[in-house]
Amino acid sequence: MKKIIVYGYGRKYQQLKNDLFGCDIVAFADKNAKELCVKEDGTMFILPSEINDYEYDYVAISLIGSYEQVKQQLVGENNVDEDKIISLMMFVENNTADLKAYESQIQEVMLSVDENNPQVRAYDTCPKTEMSGRRIALSDALLYIDNSDHYHGEDTSIYVVTHNEYKVFSDEDYVPITVGDYHRNDYLWEQQGDNISYLNSKINECTAIYWIWKNSESKIVGTNHYRRYFYNNELRCRENRLCGALAEQILDKFDMIVYKAAVPNNQTVEEEMRTDLSNDAFIYGYKCIFEGVKKYQSEYIDDFYAVMGSKECCYCNMLVTRKELFDSYCEWLFSFLIPVAEQADVSKYNSHDARVVGFFAERMLSVWLHHNPIRIKPMPVFIP
Repeated sequence: MKKIIVYGYGRKYQQLKNDLFGCDIVAFADKNAKELCVKEDGTMFILPSEINDYEYDYVAISLIGSYEQVKQQLVGENNVDEDKIISLMMFVENNTADLKAYESQIQEVMLSVDENNPQVRAYDTCPKTEMSGRRIALSDALLYIDNSDHYHGEDTSIYVVTHNEYKVFSDEDYVPITVGDYHRNDYLWEQQGDNISYLNSKINECTAIYWIWKNSESKIVGTNHYRRYFYNNELRCRENRLCGALAEQILDKFDMIVYKAAVPNNQTVEEEMRTDLSNDAFIYGYKCIFEGVKKYQSEYIDDFYAVMGSKECCYCNMLVTRKELFDSYCEWLFSFLIPVAEQADVSKYNSHDARVVGFFAERMLSVWLHHNPIRIKPMPVFIP
């Protein structure tokens, strides 16, 4: 009998609970567990942080529409084994809870084939099973990924930047790097090597970008956040992260992979930043960055104005490109960002507003791209 922990006790679980058999529900995990009572049969409500205190075979997520977000939090924040996380619907469809057997029962209805990456095949997001004829939810879409040597890049390093305790993804293409004072022995640390880590509290992940510029020797480099990754296509799930082989193929036709999106609520970049920051912090940060660009890269002033008035932007300091182009961008960015950050006095602001220079720095990739004839390829990103 399989032991499962069910994440979520809401409507979806209530719909499926009578179909659960051949299993032992060890506990229900919920962020509000302390406010819930023990069930009549003695089953406990536990916090996600307590999951690994119990013996279980699977954690079955019952929430609708947030499967990937919950899964990412369980893996990253709570150190739950990714291979043990499934959807409750998937568990019901296969009462033996044997995922390999479940996969073999799926009727393979092709949703899309990415011509640029034949190693990744996305199947219909709601295929029928031979067992019951039911359809699984969008969040249960399966990816079959060829993990051959061709899947990974030949010399690609996509650095995953984290500033706190979080189990980030890593493999031949993805390299975790910690910033600021946070460090763990199995990750790179920006304070080792040529670095500007002392500015991390002001300019966020830009200190990692500087480290990559000065220390990485890979032919293709990139940056992802610890909770945000590029994906191969519109199917946004952890198993479908942008692979090195596809990145290399894209960069044969384009110069840079970016995350480009419309500004929320039909705002301009400037309006969005005014909304996110206190008025004083916005005015101060705008003046600091503007004066820095004007002093050190004056030919970009018109581009600065254009981006501030635009309704789309390249966000999150996320990019993948060849090292030579990455270096060119960094040489431009840090020519003014370092002196601006060193001179900026943000001591009177709260912890969010104190990062105002970093928030403006994030928008500088768009300024640089607006000025230079760079061929960009926007790729999907999952934003939790």
